[in-house]
Amino acid sequence: MKTLPQTLLASAAMAMLLCTPAAAQVPSNVMDAYKAYNAAMEAADYKTALSEGRKAWKNAESAIGDGKTTGDLAFNYGFLEQARGNPKSSLKALERAAELSATSEIRMEREVELVKAFEKSGELDDAVDRSRMAQQYAAKNGLSRTVFVGELLVHDTNACNRRAARAANQPPNPSGRTGSRLELKQNPEEFAARIQKECAKTAERALSIFQANPKMVQPKYMAAASNAVGYAHERAGDFLSAALAYQTSRDAIEDTLGRQNGLVAHTIGRWVNARARLEFTNKLDEAKAAGLCDCWPYTQTTPKVAVTDRGSKIDNTITVNNNLGSGYAILKVDVTDSGQPTNIRVLDSWPGDAYVARSERKLSDYSFAPKTGDEPADYRKDLTVPFTYTVFDRESQDVY
Repeated sequence: MKTLPQTLLASAAMAMLLCTPAAAQVPSNVMDAYKAYNAAMEAADYKTALSEGRKAWKNAESAIGDGKTTGDLAFNYGFLEQARGNPKSSLKALERAAELSATSEIRMEREVELVKAFEKSGELDDAVDRSRMAQQYAAKNGLSRTVFVGELLVHDTNACNRRAARAANQPPNPSGRTGSRLELKQNPEEFAARIQKECAKTAERALSIFQANPKMVQPKYMAAASNAVGYAHERAGDFLSAALAYQTSRDAIEDTLGRQNGLVAHTIGRWVNARARLEFTNKLDEAKAAGLCDCWPYTQTTPKVAVTDRGSKIDNTITVNNNLGSGYAILKVDVTDSGQPTNIRVLDSWPGDAYVARSERKLSDYSFAPKTGDEPADYRKDLTVPFTYTVFDRESQDVY
């Protein structure tokens, strides 16, 4: 059954209802549905929890109307609906939950969930509008430096990143008209870089809030803000600053989310790409002196059984393909006593499996040292071999 690591928090708002004097004042049809919801949550039966949670909320709307209990039940249902991958169905409940919040801090927490739901539903303009409204509410209530505002700024950054991506993909403006904005639009990459710089400023505001509240920060928000700063540096051609920003991002999420998580894989991929550019321009030593780590996959540098022949050379600098960027494939292999590779498997790769087949061909052409008499058992099993690739445009001298 699907697990929801953070979702059990959704029941916390009403957890005390069952053991407080207020419980006696809750209509029985509301309390019965809530008890069924709570039991289903404890049993990780989320389908039943959704049904009973919605019933508890709707019964409260009819029997109680405006009030804290109705708002809490609306949040329980809306939060779970969104966590189960149904953000559109969560919108009305989360809006109601925000409206009926008992405190300003609770309202801000719920506003973040609502903005997230709008974003996941594809209602991007509504997400931006709601974030702006929530930040105005925070300012009026002395909450502008709370983590909730930092999270809203990250969602604003997401919207900005989408604008930058659209700008980069626009064809040049053929108009002969002048004006700074029109002239920028004639150069989509320059226009995208200008927007991306704005995105980074918003992300840096979020990071300043997170750094002041380290115990309250969700790692995924720290990573998203750091990535946005990295994108701006990358578009500006500052690959050292980009790599360090992506490194901050991966430090925040790699251990907690795991390398198979999409955000982690994307972050490592961007970091590998920035590092490849530094290596290609002979700036790797300078970058390491500035703090660039020898992080995975570069910790997997040399198989413990020596490679004696790398076979036919397949260039790791690849002619540019608009569908690919620089990347890597990390393979595992067993080696026979005579030194031949066998049982090649993929440990990880990015982007997707784009470089897997090429790497498998290269590794199958390797020769390793033959077995010696003093090797431990399984010494030739599960050797890790990394392959990294730089996508290079030979005309423009650009690396992707």
